[in-house]
Amino acid sequence: PPNADATGFDFLLTGGTGFVGSHVLSELLLALSSDHEVRERGGRVFCVVRASSVKNAERRLAKQFARSGYDQRRIVFEPLEKALDTGAGAGVGAGQGELGVVVMAGSLEDGRFGLSASDYSGLSMAVGSVIHVAAKVAFWSTYNEV
Repeated sequence: PPNADATGFDFLLTGGTGFVGSHVLSELLLALSSDHEVRERGGRVFCVVRASSVKNAERRLAKQFARSGYDQRRIVFEPLEKALDTGAGAGVGAGQGELGVVVMAGSLEDGRFGLSASDYSGLSMAVGSVIHVAAKVAFWSTYNEV
């Protein structure tokens, strides 16, 4: 659950590699990078991406950005360990005009998204808002299976 005491502008986004989610992520990153207070206090977008590794998750996210016409070179991927170690002051991106994303390889179907207990605890302390746009897409499944 989101942490009501979170001091930064940290978000958890699900479904960031989907059609709707990639557009939500693009707009969220643009809004965060253009807000002076967010740049001063720091803010990040944590994305849970279904993948076998963080590198594969980052590739999936960058590929979706390319499909949607967004310049993926502006995205800076920040390791989860670094994001959780630095707390709310990490900031968005690493440089001028770059947008920061913390990518986590996991699944919404797994307990704690497949994260370790300590990573999940750190994530829950950092995140102030959750934007859930993930969906299970299974065209041949029945309504009850989805």
